[in-house]
Amino acid sequence: MSTTFILATTDLQLAAMWEAQIPPGRPIVRLFATVSQAVPQAGLSAVVVLDASSEPQLPQNLVKCPTIYVGEPRSLPFEQARLAGRAKVYLNYDESTRRLREFLPLMEELAAKESMLALLMDKGRRVEGSGSRAPMRASAATETAELWDFLEGAVESIDSRDRLLGEFRRASRHLLRASHAVFFLRETDGFRADRGTSFFPNDDPLVGYLEGLRR
Repeated sequence: MSTTFILATTDLQLAAMWEAQIPPGRPIVRLFATVSQAVPQAGLSAVVVLDASSEPQLPQNLVKCPTIYVGEPRSLPFEQARLAGRAKVYLNYDESTRRLREFLPLMEELAAKESMLALLMDKGRRVEGSGSRAPMRASAATETAELWDFLEGAVESIDSRDRLLGEFRRASRHLLRASHAVFFLRETDGFRADRGTSFFPNDDPLVGYLEGLRR
């Protein structure tokens, strides 16, 4: 599953400096670069790099995507966003032209895991609605508490790849009723398991099949 980087700014020069820091081969959308902008679909794995001045124009389906918020510290929009926990990372404009690349790998992993979790929850709702026999689920209140517990743990662990993967592993085991979960992390030439030695190259049929599920 490839993560799309969405550059949400009307400043073309700023967008170009952001784009230059994104790893090669990643899908990039300059959201406000042209008059006929293509708004990415809901549910995709995406990281939003958001210019504070463009926040009012951000499509609603991108608001909950992992976000890097770029603005002027001590300005009202910037400080309100920070207090509200609007984003995962906050940078001033100058920092964003130099240091954006430092935060992208972890943000990419977080976006992929959130997208996968949303997919699993959606499939779970479909199974419940189909009328098929399924293991008895916990009450709605318990499920909601579990979800908020996971989200809190993920946010607190964003500065540690190992802890973040641990939170997603715990959530995946809960949703799938599984005793074991392995994540395949994207590399340049394929996907490698975070545990063990399994590796799938980009041209493997299984990779193509799973990519097709996201379309």
